[in-house]
Amino acid sequence: MNIFQQLATALKGLFIRQRPFTCINLVTLFDKERYTVDRSVPSVTIGRNETNTIVIPDDRISRLHCRIDYQEGIGLQITDYSKNGTWITDPELKSAIYLLNKSGWFQINQGYIFLGLPPAGGFNMTRIQFFCF
Repeated sequence: MNIFQQLATALKGLFIRQRPFTCINLVTLFDKERYTVDRSVPSVTIGRNETNTIVIPDDRISRLHCRIDYQEGIGLQITDYSKNGTWITDPELKSAIYLLNKSGWFQINQGYIFLGLPPAGGFNMTRIQFFCF
């Protein structure tokens, strides 16, 4: 198999058209609260400051840690503003764990967002589960 066939095979999955998301549901491990991000509420902020939509009073969380934006047909964008990092991974924690480099668009249906500590850091009360519909 030549290099172009290998590349085409490797990239095949990237061009599958997914059904556009209509909303993102977030569930925090810290307080078991549920939040919805959709057309009516297109973004939420997360941090330890009381002005955020989702407040997590933990020293590893920045005052404004990250923002989650929804755009119909594209997916979710997570913008990291923190010093301690924001990670995203799949629900089984088996695939790659992505450390966000300030901003990233994701089009996965569900997974976890870890704030302040990488997923391997043990039981993490700063974990947020998300489901996209």
